[in-house]
This record gives sequence, C-alpha cells and structure tokens, in this order.
Amino acid sequence: MRRKELATLPALHTTREKAWSQLGFKHVNGPATWGSYAKAQYIAKVHNDYGISLPEIARRIGDYHSTVERMYHGLMVIEQAEDEGLFDRKNTSKPQFYFNYMYDGLNLPGFRQFLALGSDRSKREPVPRNKLRNLKDLCLWLYGDATAGTESLIQSQNPDLKILGRVLLSPEGVNALRDGLGLSVADEISEGDERIFRRAVQQARQALQKAHATLTTGYDSGDLETLELASDVEQLAKDLVDSMQARCRRGRAPPRVARPR
Repeated sequence: MRRKELATLPALHTTREKAWSQLGFKHVNGPATWGSYAKAQYIAKVHNDYGISLPEIARRIGDYHSTVERMYHGLMVIEQAEDEGLFDRKNTSKPQFYFNYMYDGLNLPGFRQFLALGSDRSKREPVPRNKLRNLKDLCLWLYGDATAGTESLIQSQNPDLKILGRVLLSPEGVNALRDGLGLSVADEISEGDERIFRRAVQQARQALQKAHATLTTGYDSGDLETLELASDVEQLAKDLVDSMQARCRRGRAPPRVARPR
C-alpha cells in the first residue's frame, strides 16, 4: 500500500572530498577502525590531496592524542624510504607489515636522533638526505629482508622497540648492529663498561641474598662441591673489593706536578 511512497527515497549527494571528516571519524577514530597503515594512508590523502592541515584533521575527527600527526609522519618516512629504493614493505621478513613499529618508534629519542628528524611532523620528506643510509639500516632492523634472509630485530614490540631506540643513541651500539650482532648484544655494548660493571655487581649481590635466604632448606651439608664454589665466589669478591679500594686510593692521591728540566 505504501509502495508508491517508497518509489523515491531521500538521499544526500556529496563527494569523498566533502565527506572526508565523517569517513575519518568512522574509520580512523571511530567504531569501524581500519588498520594503522590504512588510517595513515587516508590521513595522507586528506592532507596532501585536499590540502587540509593535520591539526584540522585531528580536530574534525576527535583526535586528542597526536595520533594523526604520528601516523602521517610515520607514513612519510616509510614512503621516503620506498621512493628512494631503500625499502620495500612487500619484502619484509614477517608475514605482515607492522607499520606501528615505525610510527611508534619515531616517538623515541633514539629513532629521531638517528634519522636527524626535526619537530615538524608535516614534511613530505622528513629524513635529510645525508641520513638516508641510516633510514635504510633502520628499515632493515625493523622489518628484515625476506630476499636476503635477514630477520627483523623486533621479535616483540615491547620491549624490543625501546631497546632498539636505546641502542640507536650509541655509536658503538649502531656499529654492533651494522656488524650483524644481535639486539641484546648491541644493547649491552651501547651501555658502556661503567653501567655494565655496576649492574653486574648489583646482580651478584641479589644472587647472594637469594642464596642466603635459601641456605637452611637448600644446602646439603655433604655437598662439598657447592661449598668449594662458594669459596671461589668469596675469593672473587675479595679480589674485586681489593682492586676497587686500590683504585679509590689512587684516585685520592694528589696529582703529580711535572718538574722543569
């Protein structure tokens, strides 16, 4: 009976350019979200093709956490690497492309220093040309290279991404990665001997405290082998303390004054 009324239906006629904010709210910051790479591509299209500023995009879709800027910035770094022939996201060592490795990593001081990135996240080519080698290396460490049989250094985003960011702050750590050493080895090298020494002493103390706590129930009085091992630990600890004290005494000694000849 109402078929005649349904013969024509009201409709709104618009274009994707005019409706970008509605689509962005739904798919970037709303209930039907895309993956992070698709989100970044959409943000880039609105900014680059429609001329909408990143702050305006963020405001219109309700982004209050700089997600729009971070995603755009990460995508521009990836696209710069691809345009320069330094990286191919279809050739990663993992079955899928983890875009968040890059855009989350770019928030870390190590990543930003390694690529010499400025504070402006709206650049189409954010990495200076004299840092393109670093960009190539970073993409390899993040994503691997299936053709070359090189695996990604990121086995788990937390904590590996932060560890990589820490290593990138150290020239020694970067050289270790370039020499093919693993992430954990490069991290230890990047720490420097002073931090390694202090941590080793702290760990030794913790281990001895645990041994003391379990002595009553964990040590068999007939176990002479463990007793001998504990004696070795005692001697090593004594030698270490003696050496440290000797260095302290030398450090307090007055500096030598060169006598004129």
